[in-house]
Amino acid sequence: MKRKRIKIKEEDFKIFFLFIISTSFFIYQYSTNWSWDFSVYILNAKYWFANGNYFEWLRAPLTAFLLGIFGLMNWNLSPYIYIIFTSFLYLFSCIKFEKTYIKKNSLLFYALMLNPYVLMYGLLNGTELLSLSFVLLFFSYLFENPIKSGISLGLASLARYTNLPLILFLLFQKDLKKMFISLLFFVLPFLPWFYYNWLIKGHALTSIGNSFTLNIFLRNYTYQSFNFFHLLAATNFLLPFLIFGFEWAIKNFKKIKLEMLAVGLLAIVTLVSYWALPVKECRYLFNLTLPLAYFSTFGFVRLEKRFNLAKIYPILPLLSIIFLGVLGIKVTKFPSLPDVKECMIASNLWVAFDWVGKSAEPIREEEIFQKLNEGYNVILYKNYGYKDLNFSKELIVEDKDEFIWLRNRSVCKPFQKVDLTYLERLNKIKSVDANPCKVLLPDKICDFFTFL
Repeated sequence: MKRKRIKIKEEDFKIFFLFIISTSFFIYQYSTNWSWDFSVYILNAKYWFANGNYFEWLRAPLTAFLLGIFGLMNWNLSPYIYIIFTSFLYLFSCIKFEKTYIKKNSLLFYALMLNPYVLMYGLLNGTELLSLSFVLLFFSYLFENPIKSGISLGLASLARYTNLPLILFLLFQKDLKKMFISLLFFVLPFLPWFYYNWLIKGHALTSIGNSFTLNIFLRNYTYQSFNFFHLLAATNFLLPFLIFGFEWAIKNFKKIKLEMLAVGLLAIVTLVSYWALPVKECRYLFNLTLPLAYFSTFGFVRLEKRFNLAKIYPILPLLSIIFLGVLGIKVTKFPSLPDVKECMIASNLWVAFDWVGKSAEPIREEEIFQKLNEGYNVILYKNYGYKDLNFSKELIVEDKDEFIWLRNRSVCKPFQKVDLTYLERLNKIKSVDANPCKVLLPDKICDFFTFL
């Protein structure tokens, strides 16, 4: 019998090539860059799966959970397995979305979804690409499968809490039964997380409440205006294709389907959410990638009919990497740390110490002398919000260009786990209510439903 030859389509080969190129870049980026946020997710994972010492309750749990699962195989390889897994999920989600909404060219759409902005911020901090992957799946299933759409939105929100407002998009289903099913399966992935929050801290909303407190409720004093450079960075080389895509949408306005309106509304929700956040970071526009690439695909197809562009788009991500290289990729090197052999650490660069296995807590300026009296090593980095203060020579262990190390040698705070919530820490300093529910809901509801 003759063996059947497996024929690989040219388009599939090019898609695989883009996957390899982009994933290799993500791996290179991680291996040459120290990310504060990515490190915290790994520390959270080790807290759960390897009896680690450090945990941040305000972080959405999905990234840390996946890193922990992969860590059971090998902790050194866990971040790299996570990157490969997330990149593959992103590929699958892009193809699924394109075949559901656009139905023109999966290779083109995937190439546009791997623009310089995505390559730069997709896995720099660990969560953005995973989050957008589930957002893509949520929209892919929104009109055809309420169960999968609900689960996808739930997982997107467990990757980044900023996706929670997307629950409003369930209204596009129009059918009350579908909405209820989607809502039910949206909540389902949250139940184990809510239970864990309640079991350990007594409040199901511990994580979400603390996240809201730090990132929104207590950040109004640092409100930043809309940064149009961030918008330009998110748009990057998609801009000319986007213009032709919008032109097509305007000419075919009467034919525009509900799906296109949903994607357009995502752009508006993302921009409003970014505008409403007190602190503006470029990566907070990451969901904008979907509507930008969506409309750019239609614009690219229009231009393709006039010019021979078919040979260009398979190498767009490669050109993006070259572009980032020429522009200069910002690389954060791991900081220089003093050799602390005993006693707890309090520092404004605490995560770096926890990363190397030392137990370190964050510190505010008003806590410095209190921490010294309790027996902490107080290590203040001068480029991370440190202000010059006068310290007696007896307290100074080291004073370098990067940091100053202080310690009261007469007392020593033993090493211990660092897992207080942000509100619990704040309560120690300013005596605020540490109930996370009351940050999100009226006091009467929280007092009646005490488990929240």
